[in-house]
This record gives sequence, C-alpha cells and structure tokens, in this order.
Amino acid sequence: MASLTLAAVCPAIAAPGPLPAVTHAVAIELVRKSPERDLLVHLRLTAASAGRPVAIAVLTLAFLPWTLAEAKRADEAARLRGSDPRRRPLRHLAAMTLPVSVRTLEKARRGAEALTLRDSAYGD
Repeated sequence: MASLTLAAVCPAIAAPGPLPAVTHAVAIELVRKSPERDLLVHLRLTAASAGRPVAIAVLTLAFLPWTLAEAKRADEAARLRGSDPRRRPLRHLAAMTLPVSVRTLEKARRGAEALTLRDSAYGD
C-alpha cells in the first residue's frame, strides 16, 4: 500500500514545480542586476518580486501531508471496492488517482477563496 500511495503522490513532488522555479527565478533576478541600479535597491526589488512564488511553494509543501492522507483514504476505498494492487497495480493506481485529484482541486479552490476573502490583493 505504501508504495502505491507514494507512486500516486510522488509525481506531484518530483515534477518541476514551484520549489525549483522559485529558486531559479530568484537566483536569475539576483544575477541580472543592471549596472545603473543600486545593489540595495536591486535586492529589495528582488525580494519583493519573490513573494508570490514563495507563497506558492509554501502552499505546495503544506498540501503534501494532506495529499498523502487523501491517497491513503482513496487506497482504502479502492480496496473496499475490490481493487487488488498486487494483481493489477496500474488499475488500482488509476482507481486512486481520480478521487485524490478531485479532492485536491476542491481543497485548492476552497483555499484560494479563503485567501481572496482575507486579502483582496491576493487574487490580482
């Protein structure tokens, strides 16, 4: 069960996503300082522009424990419906993928709505 649960969640972790993107974007911005701009001004502007990607990366990391728990719930539900991961692992994985994806998207939508209600500038 653990290996199938990880197989369902690991693509979301290992895929090129917000964490490497934030690191690369900030590093590129730090290196691309124009000669006529003061270093402190450049650092302040780079830090300000990194805010949203950093928030995205933090939210991604915050979702991982919840996603693992949802994958375990989907695994248990698939097994109760008769899915056998030892006989047909790909079919079992497919039976887990849709519920986990739907629940994750629904949680993301609710979280985005909550953030928008708290901070009207977040949705812009």
